[in-house]
Amino acid sequence: MWTGLKLIGVLLMLIGLLLILRCGGDVVNTGDVVSEASATMVSQTGCKRFDSRSTMVDISSSLDCVDYEYDGTANLNIRRTNTGFNCCPDSLTASVEISGSVISIDEIEWVSEPCRCLCLYDMEYAISGVAPGTVTLQFNEPYLEEGDAILSITVDLAAEPSGSICVERSHYPWGVEQ
Repeated sequence: MWTGLKLIGVLLMLIGLLLILRCGGDVVNTGDVVSEASATMVSQTGCKRFDSRSTMVDISSSLDCVDYEYDGTANLNIRRTNTGFNCCPDSLTASVEISGSVISIDEIEWVSEPCRCLCLYDMEYAISGVAPGTVTLQFNEPYLEEGDAILSITVDLAAEPSGSICVERSHYPWGVEQ
C-alpha cells in the first residue's frame, strides 16, 4: 500500500515541478541556446493620417512593415508600421507566443462600439530573453484578406542584428490616402 502512495506522491511532485517550470516564461530555442523570454508592447500610435498636412508619414500607406533590432545579448525590439485596425478601438493589444524559434505575434483590437472605418497604426514591442540564433517573426493581423501574404521574416540574429521587411497591401485600409 505504501508503494502506491509513494508513487502517487512522486508523480504529484513531478507535475508540480513541471507547472512551476512552465509558469516561468516561454522557452525560446534559438539553435543551441535556450532562454526564458517575455514580451511587452512598448508603444502605439493613434490612427495615422496620410494626407499632405501630416508629419507622421514615413512610408507609403500601401506597405505593411516590420523593423527589428537585436542588441546581441537578449533584447529584441520590433517596430510594426501600418498595421490595420478599426478606427475606434477601446484598446489595441498583442498576444505573443514563443514556440521553439518562432515568435508569433497576434495583433488584437478590443472594440465595444466599432466605427465604420479602418485605420493604420504603428506599434512597438520589446522581447527580452531571446538568445542569438535564427528566429522567425510572424505577425497575425485581423484585417488580412484571403490570399494576402503573412508578414513574416526569418533571420539569424547573430549575423543580422537589424533589418526590415515590408509586404505590399492593395486593399482597404492599406493604400488609401486619407
